[in-house]
Amino acid sequence: MKELPRKIIATSLIVGTILSIILVHSIDKNLFNPKEKGPWVLWQNNPSSEVIISWESKINEDSAVFYGENFNSLNNSIFNSTLTEIHHVLLTDLKSNTKYYYKIGSSQEIKDEINVFQTAPGDENTSFNFLAISDTQQASWSNGFCKKVASRLTKNIFQYDFMMNVGDFVWNGQDQSDWNDFFDIYGDVLNKTVLVPVIGNHDSTYPKANDTETNSKFLEYFPLSSNPNFYSYSFNYSMVHFTICDFKYGTEDEFENLRESQLDWIKNDLEQAQSSKFRIVSFHCPIKASGFHGINNYMVENLLPILKEYNVSLILNGHDHHYEHVRSDGIDSVILGGGGAFQDPHAILIDDSQNMFFGLTYTSISVNNDFIQVDTYTIDDELVDSFKVESMRNE
Repeated sequence: MKELPRKIIATSLIVGTILSIILVHSIDKNLFNPKEKGPWVLWQNNPSSEVIISWESKINEDSAVFYGENFNSLNNSIFNSTLTEIHHVLLTDLKSNTKYYYKIGSSQEIKDEINVFQTAPGDENTSFNFLAISDTQQASWSNGFCKKVASRLTKNIFQYDFMMNVGDFVWNGQDQSDWNDFFDIYGDVLNKTVLVPVIGNHDSTYPKANDTETNSKFLEYFPLSSNPNFYSYSFNYSMVHFTICDFKYGTEDEFENLRESQLDWIKNDLEQAQSSKFRIVSFHCPIKASGFHGINNYMVENLLPILKEYNVSLILNGHDHHYEHVRSDGIDSVILGGGGAFQDPHAILIDDSQNMFFGLTYTSISVNNDFIQVDTYTIDDELVDSFKVESMRNE
């Protein structure tokens, strides 16, 4: 029997080991990540008096939420008899700027864990701060960067009023195991705050015009948009109007076909928000960036003029896997791509870039009557970037 060359044997062993690691990790995800997940909290129209409590159960069952202002006395309750696995329970008539504790479950069993959220202020003068991250997706073969970011946020989540994820929650929005993975990693963050979700290209195969079906779980977990062909919603929080919209790639196809009415929706939404001191707009694909995707000419021509016309204060993006502060046509934008995905392999610095950083990051955004303060940190709390956005409203 002829002896195989050592190089062939060594190469076979290496390839076999890599494939085994991928296979074992994938099997582990599908078998041991629980389908049961949550809770997480959303808001849509009036954050000062309403929230949506969401979770997923192992089986179809009815929904129950017990809640109150006192940790030891959850004296309010709401029940929904509809049998479902993914639960969304709307709480109304809440007090503004108030911390609430809550439990979830069914008519058969209430979970022991007590969770917490805080409603928005009822005025337009209360200062606040929130967390912003993006691109938390990780493939089955990744090295757990997402866990490192989530672990850091868990330690100081109570310092913030809510958290925004600007898209690409997961690697594959149609893969249930990816969603199980995300909710498992971020469970100890989501049960202590409110989540503001923005859709990314990895999250959903959103339906084309006049199509009502999608295989993504994103819309099931975060059913906030009432628009049939794009994912968008907006809300007011103190002196800021937040506009959440749907640009995953910013392609010609998105502007002309898939999102043909979104620009009109954005114009109408921002026009009605001109009395707010600040306007923050969030969508996944950046207009300009120094990373892999570069300058998006369709967005420069079609979207940027609208955002300038309606005095947008700050743009929040993801998609490019790095942190960057860009100032274009007088508008500051932040690319929040340090949330856990592998970083971009290269960068071509654009003229509008103010600062750029590769690595795991999170961004703290504080707002008062005079300015928006944007501070970005590594997960070791080293300051990466810091800048202010002044109010543009005429008093």
